[in-house]
Amino acid sequence: MSRGCSSGSLEDSLKTRALRYIENMRRILSEVEVTQTAIAIDPLEVEKLLDWVRNYVEDSYHFLDKGDLASSLVAICYAEGIMEALRLLGLARFEW
Repeated sequence: MSRGCSSGSLEDSLKTRALRYIENMRRILSEVEVTQTAIAIDPLEVEKLLDWVRNYVEDSYHFLDKGDLASSLVAICYAEGIMEALRLLGLARFEW
């Protein structure tokens, strides 16, 4: 297989995956309902989210190690998204 074909199929695969995520997020945004905004957040719930972040980071490394670059990037982006949400909600402090 030539270098160009390999990169083309990788590009197609990444494009397909990106479109799937974009379409899913657009659907969710069209259906989302804002819930009660004045709620108390248990620090244990924040810790659960941090556990999810840790798991996504480990998943990302695992995918990278196995050569699945697209899944690695997706997993680390999920981790960053959760961290950014925690920061924007004032539930965590850190600098990028």
